[in-house]
Amino acid sequence: MRTIEIENIGPIEKLTIPLPEDGGVVVLSGRNGAGKSTALDAARSLMSGKGSLPVRDACSTGHVNGLGVTIRVGKSTRRGGELEALHLEDRLSIADMVDPGLKSDEAADGRRIKALVGLTGAKADPALFPEAARHDLDRYDDLVEQAAVAKRNLESLARAEEKQADELLARARAMREGLDPKTIEDVDEEALRATLSDAIREEATTRERYDQAARRDVEAAQAKGKLEAMSGYDGPTLEDARLIEQGADRLIEDVEREFAAAKRRVDETNATLIQRKMDRNMAAKAREAAFHHQEAVAALQATIDAAKGADPIDEDAVKAAQSAREAAELAMSEALAARGAKLKLEGAMVTAREATQHAGKAAELREAAKSTDDVLADAIQCPVLRIEAGRLVTGTRRGRTLFADLSEGERWRIALDIAADQVGEGGIITVPQDAWEGLDAENRRSIAEHAKRRLVTILTAEAQRDGEPEELTVAMAEA
Repeated sequence: MRTIEIENIGPIEKLTIPLPEDGGVVVLSGRNGAGKSTALDAARSLMSGKGSLPVRDACSTGHVNGLGVTIRVGKSTRRGGELEALHLEDRLSIADMVDPGLKSDEAADGRRIKALVGLTGAKADPALFPEAARHDLDRYDDLVEQAAVAKRNLESLARAEEKQADELLARARAMREGLDPKTIEDVDEEALRATLSDAIREEATTRERYDQAARRDVEAAQAKGKLEAMSGYDGPTLEDARLIEQGADRLIEDVEREFAAAKRRVDETNATLIQRKMDRNMAAKAREAAFHHQEAVAALQATIDAAKGADPIDEDAVKAAQSAREAAELAMSEALAARGAKLKLEGAMVTAREATQHAGKAAELREAAKSTDDVLADAIQCPVLRIEAGRLVTGTRRGRTLFADLSEGERWRIALDIAADQVGEGGIITVPQDAWEGLDAENRRSIAEHAKRRLVTILTAEAQRDGEPEELTVAMAEA
C-alpha cells in the first residue's frame, strides 16, 4: 500500500497516511490543533511542490515522504523525486463544485464554471469569440470573464440593433399613415404634364388676343377723335404747297439771273430776294405740315379699319381658357400627389425592410451571445454538464435539470467523476474538513463507494468525536 509519511511538521511528530490502491476515502481525525489541516497541507505540498510547511517545535528539520517524492524542511525547503500519482492540485475543489457557499444559484454556477475552466487549464483568448464581441476582451486574462464581457458586448449590440429596428418600423408605420390607396394608382404623368402645358399656352394666347383687341379698340377710338379734331385744317393742300414752292423756285432763279445781270439793282432786289426766301421757307413748312397731316389721316383711318376687321374676343373666351388651364393644373397636382404617395409607400417599404434587417442582425447577435456558453463548454469538455445561459445543466431521468437543483449526493457524484477524470486511476483528491463534516452518513458512504469504483483516493479530515483518542488518527471511511 502506498503511504505518505509526515515527521516533525507543525504539531505532528509522526504520522502515516495510507493510500489504498483500490481507492476510497481516507479520513484524518483528531482534536483541534492536533494537526489535521497541517497533514492535509503536507500532502498537498508533497503532490504540488507548492506551499510552506512549518518544522515542529524544538526540531531542526522535518520531512514529508511518499508517492516517490521527499520534502525536507529546515532552514530551507528541498523537494526531490518524481511524483508517482496525479492529483487535483488547487484548480478545482470538488466541495466548491457541490456547494460554492453562495446564496444565488446563478452566482454559484458562475463559480462552478470558473472552477471547471480552471481545471482544464483553458487559456483566455479573444479569438475564441465572434469578432463583434471582442471589444476590450484583451483586458482580461480569465476565460470566464472574457465570456461574460463578450456576452455583454453582443447583447449590447443586439439591443442597439433592436432599438434601430423599432425606430425604423415606427417610421415606416408613420409613413404609411394617411395614405389613400386610390392616390397610389398609376397615372400617365407625362400626358397630364403635356395637357397642362397646352392649357397654359392656350390661356396665354387667348389672353394676348383679348389684350390686343382691347388695345386696338382703344387706339381706334383715339384715332377717330384725333381725326375729327383735324377736320378744321385750313392750310393749303399738299399740291398747292408744291406749286407755290415750285413757283418760288422759278422766281428765285429769275431774280438771281437779274441780280447777276444787273448788280446795280442789288440793293433794290436784295430785299426782294430775302422776302422770296422767307416765302419759300413758309411754303416748305406748309408742304411738310400738309404731308404730315395726310400721313396722320391715313394712319388713323388704317387703325379704324383694322379694328373693324379684327375677330371679336370676349371675356367668356378668356374665362374658358382659364378654366381649362385650372383643370389641367388640378390634374397635374393630383398626379404629383399620386407620385408622392407612391414614393412615400415605397420609402415605407424600404424602411420596413431595413427594420427587418436590423431585427435579423439583433437575432444573430442574441444567438452569438448564447454561443459564448459554447466557448466555455468546449473549454470544460465535460460530457455530463453543459452551459445554458450561464447555468450548469445536466441530463437526468427527469430530463433537463439544473445542476444546482440536484440533490447533494448527485452533485457529489458528478463532481467526483469530473475530478476522477482529471487524476485518473490511483489519483488523489483532497476535500476540506468542513465539506466532509457537512455530509450526512448516507452521502459519506455513497462518496466512499464512488471513489472506490473510480479507483481514486479522497483525503479529508474531521473533528474528533467523543470517546475517540485525542491524538491524530487515520481511518478509512465506510463504503
